[in-house]
Amino acid sequence: MANNFKAVLAPVLWVVFGIVGLLITLDYMGPLPTFELGAAFWPQVILVGIILVSFIQILSIFFSRSTTNQITSDPLLNGEAQSLKEADEAVFLNVNVRTLAIFLLPLVYVYGMHQFGFFLVTPVFLPLYMYVMGVREVKKIFFVSLGFYGMIIFLFVHLVFTPLPQGAGAFHSLNGQFLSFFQ
Repeated sequence: MANNFKAVLAPVLWVVFGIVGLLITLDYMGPLPTFELGAAFWPQVILVGIILVSFIQILSIFFSRSTTNQITSDPLLNGEAQSLKEADEAVFLNVNVRTLAIFLLPLVYVYGMHQFGFFLVTPVFLPLYMYVMGVREVKKIFFVSLGFYGMIIFLFVHLVFTPLPQGAGAFHSLNGQFLSFFQ
């Protein structure tokens, strides 16, 4: 029972976050002159997506618990205790470095985006972050990053007409050239 509570806690908190966010966006102003759906549309789409994915995760936790209740073998009985301990230590170290990278990389990305601009930093960040998250296929990293990068540019530059960070100094001019290329 305690394991179910721990597993379901995070998705439930995401559902609460999504509902609170939706309630906050209800006060946004209506249609804008340049965007008929209004300022609240895209935040609401993202929040509804968060809520739906969280509900799917909650359901998958309950359904997977009922189908995977199998008895596992005891490592002490089959003589793997020493190698299991060494493997656990290696995994613990790897998980800590990976977890640290997962949280620090977006901070470096945000800092780099304000210094060097969205158009230069994002094509480096997306593949690197996918690699840190565990994707190892080069083709998948390349095409998913390219598709996501293109989708972000299309969404913000062509649909919402929102300026993306262009960096500082010479990078501002370089990102301006990229922006004129995409428009």
